This record gives sequence, structure tokens and C-alpha cells, in this order.
Amino acid sequence: MAITRQDVSALRALGLSQVQSDVFFAVLTKPDGDVADLSEHSGHDAGAVDSATRQLMADGLIVRIAGEPARFRAVSPKAALRPRLTGAENAISEAHRLVGELERLFNRVAYSSHPAGRVEVIAGTDNVASCLRRLQDAAVRQIRTFDTPPYVSDPNSYVAPTKRAAQAGVTVRGLYDRAALAIPGRLEGDIAACLANGEVARVVTSLPLKMVLIDDTAALLPQTISGGVVDSAYLLRPCSLLDGFSALFEALWATGLPLNRRSTANGAAGADGTPSEETRHLLTLLMAGHTDLTIARTLGISPRTAQRRVQTLMEALNAGTRFQAGVTAAKRGWL
Repeated sequence: MAITRQDVSALRALGLSQVQSDVFFAVLTKPDGDVADLSEHSGHDAGAVDSATRQLMADGLIVRIAGEPARFRAVSPKAALRPRLTGAENAISEAHRLVGELERLFNRVAYSSHPAGRVEVIAGTDNVASCLRRLQDAAVRQIRTFDTPPYVSDPNSYVAPTKRAAQAGVTVRGLYDRAALAIPGRLEGDIAACLANGEVARVVTSLPLKMVLIDDTAALLPQTISGGVVDSAYLLRPCSLLDGFSALFEALWATGLPLNRRSTANGAAGADGTPSEETRHLLTLLMAGHTDLTIARTLGISPRTAQRRVQTLMEALNAGTRFQAGVTAAKRGWL
């Protein structure tokens, strides 16, 4: 892949100025060049290049070759820049920790003495979406979600925030209403993608509301959903109401059936009598309340075959209802 001067500007994150980055790139691409050569190649005047080469030599990124006029050669970038990379990574890690502490301090100061400020109305569809993104990106420990229809945006929009949060070490847990799983394509689409990105999910029969809980510091829930649009939402800060919603999530979580990557994919039969991936998929579809026709379409089989497999599975689990089959399967460790 060709590297450009614009690419090398990223070295500024490691403490190099723009001039130093340009000159270092010029030395790399034109070894043994003198100040005039490097000035022409970097686009900076001779005085700026001379100052940059002195600093780059002091930092151990380039060396001067014996003779006159002064000529320069680069040191291995990996060896020369590794200490700076380590320092930058440590600084970013410390900054993440500090941001979390500052957020907790902000919440204590901003909301402890002003009860009215603990519940804020966010007006406007764009403002609600922007607020949600900020909250997700600000999460330090965990994100908990009540996922239930209707949806005002493409459910696929939740995949990227889930991935970013998981990569940052944030625990992501999702509670799904059975109706959410019943939407064609969701189980194999964005839900499977979120699980692959690190989300831990469970399914419950029904959810009383839609909400996103961020750590123990904030919650965002729609005020109204009209015509498929959320034009306002409540933003809760630390208060007894937020504590109640947090407790509600944990109570429902304890009753939910686990949903994992194995539950969302087809596959061959497992070894040693363990349920096949297709059986786990079938169980998840049953939990979601899919009809035999929908199950047939999802699994790529005939409706008659789907009906027979469902009946056989329910008999094997001694289950009277489809949801009961999911409960029994979860107890056996099949999900």
C-alpha cells in the first residue's frame, strides 16, 4: 500500500510536529539526502528542515552520515517509534480511566443538589439520536438495553456501537422481547452481528418499555413513539427512578432465556448426543414465537418438515408450549 505525506501526519499523535513528520517521511523515501533535498521533498523551507533534522536526531529517529554537506538516513521506524507508541497507549488508557472518574464527579456535582435536573426531556428526533450516540460512547462499565418493537431506525445501526463498546472493554447486555426476534431477518442479521461483536443477550416473553441504560449514571427512554418517529425522550440521571429501572432490568434478565451465537446459526449435528446447531436455531425460533411457516422459510425446509421437527423437539423436551421448550432447553444447557 502506497504511503502518502497525509498518512504520515498520523505521527503527530506520537508527539512529532507536522514539519518533523514530513521531514522524517522525506528521509525515509530519499535516504542520504541533504537539507536542500529534504526541503524540496518535504515542501518546507531549509530553515524549518534544518531545525526538524536536529530534533529528529535528538529523538533517535534519524542519523547523520559523515561528510559535508550534512546528509541523513532514517533509523528503523519500528524500533525508534515503539517507545512513543507505548507511551501513547498508556496515556490513552489513563485518559479513559480519568474520563470515567470525571463523569462520576460530574454526576455527583450536577445532579445531587438539583433534583429537577435529574430528568431531562430531549426534544427532536436528531437530538435524541445524537444523545444516544454520546451516551453509548461515554459508557465505562456496561450498556444494558431493553429491545422491543416498534423501531424508529434501522436495527443494524446498533451493531457498530456494540462493537465499539465491546472493544473498549464495556460489557453489553441486551434483553430482547420475543416480538423483536419474530421480525424476519433480525435473528440472522443485526442480532447475530451484535452477538458476534460481544453482546450478551437474553429473551423474555415481553418487555414493558424501550430503554438504554448506561452504567449506573444515565438512561434514555422514548417519551412517545408516533408514526414510527421518536420526537422526544427522557434522559434520566442518577435518582431513585433510574435505580428502579436498573433493578427491573436485572429482574427480567434473571428470568430470560440465553441467546448466543450458537442459537442464531444453522449447522450440523453436534457430537456425543449434544444438540445440533440447527436444533439450537430451531429452539430460538420457537422462543421468538415464529410460526411453522416462518420456521420453514428460515431453515430452508418445507412447512410439513418444520412442523414435524417442532413436534419431535417438543416431545423430546416434554414441553407443552413452544416457550416452555426454550425454558427446558436452557435448563439443560442447550442454549
